[in-house]
Amino acid sequence: MRQRVVRVALVAALVALVLLAVPLAVVIRASFFADERGELQRDALAAAARVSTDFTAGDPSNYHPRGNPRDSWAATTCN
Repeated sequence: MRQRVVRVALVAALVALVLLAVPLAVVIRASFFADERGELQRDALAAAARVSTDFTAGDPSNYHPRGNPRDSWAATTCN
């Protein structure tokens, strides 16, 4: 009888955990991605505002991820 009570309590706890934790995790995940999407949109808007109006497609980029053009991946592998 005692084993049966313990088993029922464990099953009840697991069911409650699944019914409450899974939806909470889904909401937290959605909120996290919404925050990241908003941050990405703000960064894209700030970058677009800094681009010169005479920039056209096909122009060479002067983006250097490490700050020095000689340190970039393309400069070290293409020479």
